Amino acid sequence: MHIDGREIRIFRCSDEKAPLVVLNTVRNESEAIWNLSDKSFTLLAVQIDDWNDSMTPWHHEGVAKWDSGYGGKADTYLESLTKRIIPSVLNREGLAPCFSVIAGYSLAGLFALYAMYQSEFFSRYAAVSGSLWFPGFTEFVAKGKPIRKPERIYLSLGRKEPESGSPVMREVGDRTDWLYHYYLSEGIECMYEMNGGNHFTKPNERLVKGIRWILS
Repeated sequence: MHIDGREIRIFRCSDEKAPLVVLNTVRNESEAIWNLSDKSFTLLAVQIDDWNDSMTPWHHEGVAKWDSGYGGKADTYLESLTKRIIPSVLNREGLAPCFSVIAGYSLAGLFALYAMYQSEFFSRYAAVSGSLWFPGFTEFVAKGKPIRKPERIYLSLGRKEPESGSPVMREVGDRTDWLYHYYLSEGIECMYEMNGGNHFTKPNERLVKGIRWILS
């Protein structure tokens, strides 16, 4: 189905009150993730074609020679997601989830954490190999306050991620570690898990691990 110009895929649990996991995807990987999961939740996946724009909180020029920059349209997309896309799906499918999770990989992990400061819709968050190197994000977190206190946050990285990419991207280890300890200091239950490999190693499996923990 399409809502607000976005391709939406739904993978339903038999229980209409099962947790809702919202996942922003770039390569239609949602079916593979669903097949790897225990199917104890309903998965709502949104295909994001304007990845560098809709997944970033503010405009920034590219940080590597291969990267064209970031449009900073996360607020516009988040409003579409929480005010139109999700309500339409819940109504159409007759769902009443007991709680809602937002999860994402790479820039979608950044978007997931950013949503915490702009919306009260979600209660649990997973940034899997999240692009938490994004310039200004940790400073934004340090000065901000979640709209509602998160029940749980999951963070992960591949061990080799801080060794690759541009100098800005190589800050991801330090910045993710800072976020982990910051959230703990705020009394939020938080997991930070290290995986083998680089940013591109088994992304679907990493997402499933994060979703499993965030639902437990």
